[in-house]
Amino acid sequence: MLVDDGRVLRFRHELARRAVESSLPSDRSRQLHHRLLVRLSADAGVDTARLAHHAVATGDAEASLRWSQAAADAALRASAHRQAVEHYAAAVQHLDLLPNVEAASLLSRYAEALTNIDQQIAAVETRERVVELLAAGDADVAQWWARAQLARALWTAGRSVEAYALIDRTVAALQNLPGAAEDGRVAVAYALAAYLAMLGRRCADAVAWARRAMEVAEATGASEALPLALNALGCSRIIGFEDLDGVEDLERSARIADELGDRRSVVGAYSNIGSSLGEIRRYDEGAAALERAVDYAAAHDFDYAGRYALAWLARIRFEQGRWAEADAIAGRALGD
Repeated sequence: MLVDDGRVLRFRHELARRAVESSLPSDRSRQLHHRLLVRLSADAGVDTARLAHHAVATGDAEASLRWSQAAADAALRASAHRQAVEHYAAAVQHLDLLPNVEAASLLSRYAEALTNIDQQIAAVETRERVVELLAAGDADVAQWWARAQLARALWTAGRSVEAYALIDRTVAALQNLPGAAEDGRVAVAYALAAYLAMLGRRCADAVAWARRAMEVAEATGASEALPLALNALGCSRIIGFEDLDGVEDLERSARIADELGDRRSVVGAYSNIGSSLGEIRRYDEGAAALERAVDYAAAHDFDYAGRYALAWLARIRFEQGRWAEADAIAGRALGD
């Protein structure tokens, strides 16, 4: 029945493992999972996903929240976004055990993972829950930061009119909020305003907001705002003014994001170099950047970013008259 691998005993066949597990009474199963969780959690080398599995099976809400959240965060850092979503889904079943601010932080990370695997409707719903939780407190900057993140999620889900209206209300409120300019989250909100303005082709506004975001980021040390601000700046310079120095802004965005471990912004920079150059009909350079984005997205489990880059690559091939190739790439962009 079992194989001894030295440190680990495992079932010889998965069917045997399932048969034994299913034969256990539920109370006995919970007891055994609890014993395993206690023993394994004392070993710092045990994978958090394994601990999360046992914690959920114990039926202990606190243990499930603790280890599912830890496993989800580890998966998100490793760009294993599907696994992250599974663990976050288990963790958020027990949000009532957390204070509102901590619950909002957990939901925000869950929304990030949902976006990355292209589950945009669920991501919007999760961002809306974040706003509701923070609106119940007195953390004003946090509330508006959450609304800025919701605006981006709305745009990604195709609800662009709502997104533009929400981001405009958000930055207007932050500009009038005492002391807000000293909070790094304001730099992120301004960067999001720049990005959405760029997407709406309000390129002059996007440049202004991007530079404002960079100023606040420098003053507050909020380096996490720089990749998106530089992305918006570079795209706007290319699309709005055919200023090819914008490519360097985007490359810088990718470099800073890589240093920060912000892989979503890395692939976003590569993708937007390609789409921006494609929009001003510098097709060969644009296609090369998009292929780079597709490869990076595949390597780091970014479904949404990969499909977006593929869609733009299909458009470029179509405009070049390479119609069969465009059709094949468009099919890949649709995914499943």
